[in-house]
Amino acid sequence: METGFWPKMRRVATRIPFAVDALAVWRCARDPATPRTAKAMMLAALAYFVLPTDALPDILAAVGFTDDAAVFAALLAVIG
Repeated sequence: METGFWPKMRRVATRIPFAVDALAVWRCARDPATPRTAKAMMLAALAYFVLPTDALPDILAAVGFTDDAAVFAALLAVIG
C-alpha cells in the first residue's frame, strides 16, 4: 500500500468532511510565502493525518477520522 498524503487522500477524500481543509493546508504548506512557523504546524497536522498510528484508528467507522478532524480544526483556529 502506498503511503503519504496523496495516496491517503485518494482513498478517503469522499468519506471525510474536512477533505477541502486538508487540501488547502497541503497547498499552503507548499507555498513559499507561508511563514515557517505556520508551515511547521501545517506539516505536523498533515503528518498526523497520514501516519497510520493515531489516537483513533481510521478503520473505525464513524469515529476514525474525528481525531484527524480535530487536529485540522485546531490548526485552522490557530493560523486562521
